[in-house]
Amino acid sequence: MIENPENPQINLKKRAIKKAAKLIEEENLTPEERRAAKVAFATEETRKIVERNAKAEGHKEGEKKANLEFARKMIAKGFDIETISEMTGLDAETINQLEKGYDDNT
Repeated sequence: MIENPENPQINLKKRAIKKAAKLIEEENLTPEERRAAKVAFATEETRKIVERNAKAEGHKEGEKKANLEFARKMIAKGFDIETISEMTGLDAETINQLEKGYDDNT
């Protein structure tokens, strides 16, 4: 029994209740309001996807920079290309380019 029917307290932490409340709420919307709600939801979902992708790209870029720096240090210590490639995941061509860049700086 709902103690105050004019202002019911609903536990929206339960998925089933939350879903039911959303359906009831949608039923009370005009077609324009329903469309606006869908657009708002889609916009929020798109923002989340873009944000996740940006974080993933930033992580990949940071990882690549770290691997390049690690490879430079390994070159300076005299490690062979195969070992550097195995440890950093960089291909031989990239490592050769780093070696040339390292040699130019000495």
